[in-house]
Amino acid sequence: MKYLPNLLLRTERFLVSSIHLNNIPFILLIFTIIVTGTGGCEDKPEIIGRELIPDSLLAYYNTSELIHTFTVESDSVVTNQKYNFLLGQNIHDLFGETTARLVTQINLVEAGSYSYGPDPRHDSVVLTIDFTDYTGDPVPQMNYSIYEFEEEIRTDTSMYSNAVMEGRYNPALLGTGEINLNDSTIKIKIEDQNIINKFFNAPDTVFQYTDYLQDYIKGFYIVPERISGNGAMVNLNFSNRPAILAIYYYNEEEDSLSYFMEIGATSRKYNLFDRDFENYPVDTAALNNGDEPDKLVYIGSPAGMNGIIRFPDLSAWRDSMPVAINNARLIITPADTIETGLSVQNYPESLNLYTRGEDGLKRYVYDYMLNSSTFGGAYNSETNSYSFNIKVHIQSYLNGDLENLDLILEPASQGETYKQLIIYGGTAADTGRMRLEIVYTDM
Repeated sequence: MKYLPNLLLRTERFLVSSIHLNNIPFILLIFTIIVTGTGGCEDKPEIIGRELIPDSLLAYYNTSELIHTFTVESDSVVTNQKYNFLLGQNIHDLFGETTARLVTQINLVEAGSYSYGPDPRHDSVVLTIDFTDYTGDPVPQMNYSIYEFEEEIRTDTSMYSNAVMEGRYNPALLGTGEINLNDSTIKIKIEDQNIINKFFNAPDTVFQYTDYLQDYIKGFYIVPERISGNGAMVNLNFSNRPAILAIYYYNEEEDSLSYFMEIGATSRKYNLFDRDFENYPVDTAALNNGDEPDKLVYIGSPAGMNGIIRFPDLSAWRDSMPVAINNARLIITPADTIETGLSVQNYPESLNLYTRGEDGLKRYVYDYMLNSSTFGGAYNSETNSYSFNIKVHIQSYLNGDLENLDLILEPASQGETYKQLIIYGGTAADTGRMRLEIVYTDM
C-alpha cells in the first residue's frame, strides 16, 4: 500500500503529459453524441464526465447539427470486372423497371480439331443458362432474344452499364427462348441457319483453341423482354454453373451427334442496365436535386439509386478548432417494412460509402483506406441497421484537409445484385432517424 500514492501520481502525470501529443487522444470516453435532424438546439455543448477526467481534458457533446439526405440516380458502373451477372426485365412497384442485358463470349469445352462430318444437318441448337437466384412473378412471361455480337470483347478495357450497342451486333435475330423455374434455366433455341452454317462450315482448326473460336465468332448479345406481368430477374454465376451451347446434329454417316461449347469462368462478358422509374414512387417521391432533404432515401441496384448524405452544420465546428475526433459512427436504419412493403430479403447485404473528388469521380472514404475491416457497412439483423466508422473523414474535414464532406451511399456489388432498400433520412422521426454518433475532445 505504501507504493500506491507514487503509482497514482505517476499515472496522473502520464495522463496529463499525453494530452500534449499531436496524436488523436487515446483516452476513450464512454458516451454518445447523437447528431440528428432536429436542428433547433442552440445550447452550448455540455461537459460530460467532468469529474472522471483530468482538468486539462474536457469532453463535449452537441445535438444541434443537421443531417441532410436525398436520393439521386446512380452513375453507370463497370460490369465486366465481376463474378456475378444479371439477366432479365422486372418491374418493382416502388423502384420501377430494370432491364439487364448480357454480352458474352463462348469457350471450347474440349480443345482439339473437330469436324461435323459430311453434309451435317442440325436437329437443334440450344443455349441453356442456369441461374442461381430469381426475383419476379410466380409464373413469369418472358422472352429472351439472342444476336451475334461482332466486336472483340476485351479484358483490358472497362465496359460500363450504359454502353451503346448500336452498330456492335448483327440485328438479325438468331433465336428466342424462355425461362423455366422448375429446373432454374433459361433455354434459348437458335434457329438462324446462317449462324448454324457458320459452325458447320468452320475449319476444324477453329475448334483447336478457344482464341481461334472467339476470333471466328466474337460472341452473343442476349436481350430479355417482359411479355406481361412484372417479369423476372435472375442471378448468374458462370464460374460455378457454366451455360452450355449444345449443337445436336446428324450427318451422312451417323445420327444423334452433339458438340458442346460453354459460357464459363474465363469467358469475357459484361452487363448492360436500363432503368425506367418515371411515375414510380422513387421518381415522384424521392429523386430530386437536393434542395430539400428527404424523410426517406431510396437505395437500389443495379446502377439504380444512391443516397447523398450531407452535414451542413459541421462547418461551424472549424471555428472551435482544435477539436480531436475520438470516434464518429454513422448509423443508418431501414424504414419500417410495413411502411415500405420491402422485406429483409430485398436488402443489400452491405452498403458502400464514398466521397466525391474534385474531378467528380467517387473516392474511398479515408477510414476505409486505413482499415477496411473496421469501416463497416454490413447489415446487422440484430440492430436492424447499417453503420460506418468515419472518424478520420470528419477529422480531415475539420482540419481543412478535405473540403467536400458529402457522402455517397450505394449498395455494395452495385453491378452484380438486384436489391432494394429504403432508409430513414435526416428528417425522419426520432426512432429511426439517420444519426451520427461522435465522441470528441476540445483541445
